[in-house]
Amino acid sequence: PSGAYDAAFLPWLTEAGVRAATTCDPGLATRTSQPLLLPRIIDSSSLSDVEFEGWLYGVSDVLPHRPVQRSVALTAESTQ
Repeated sequence: PSGAYDAAFLPWLTEAGVRAATTCDPGLATRTSQPLLLPRIIDSSSLSDVEFEGWLYGVSDVLPHRPVQRSVALTAESTQ
């Protein structure tokens, strides 16, 4: 809930049968996104209609963003 997550839990989630999960990291999911670390738009964000439409169409992904501080360092092992 606070935006913090730990790659150590990814195998545990997989073993528990969790197939997908979202983070608080803004962005668009792609075919190559790690299913347990999917980015999303936080619904409490104060986006204008134009900004929200930009997210929907993928335009905002190429525009400047505030830096996102990652809560976890991913290794090749933790992303499989």
